[in-house]
Amino acid sequence: MQHFLQYLDALQQPIAVVGLYNTTLPTQQQYANISVTYVQCNLMDANDVETIVNQYAPTHILHLAAQSSVAQSWLQPADTMIGNISYFVNICEAVRKYQLPTKILYVGSAEVYGASDTFSCTAFPNFWDNTSKAE
Repeated sequence: MQHFLQYLDALQQPIAVVGLYNTTLPTQQQYANISVTYVQCNLMDANDVETIVNQYAPTHILHLAAQSSVAQSWLQPADTMIGNISYFVNICEAVRKYQLPTKILYVGSAEVYGASDTFSCTAFPNFWDNTSKAE
């Protein structure tokens, strides 16, 4: 999350960011161009997610919340699937309920693809462009 906030700050545009956390408040830093507000939220609670989406009406959501440990996912596969899918569905349903034109970027782990010498990743420059149309 910190790298992403630094990226946004480097854009040198006034941006308001709302970061969600479940149990531990992230370390707060000051930025020159962005304001960051942290809000406690249980992404498994659809009402909690709906309340926050309605209150802040986000234009963009960068969804990073998940069980990201592949090793842990093998130890608790059902819990991992239920959690990861529920978080994302609750976010999507809240955005849909309030009919927001929000762009959602769901980020996963490259570990799911296994080791590769040829895997590459490119940026999506139009994601943060508010003028582009959702596909």
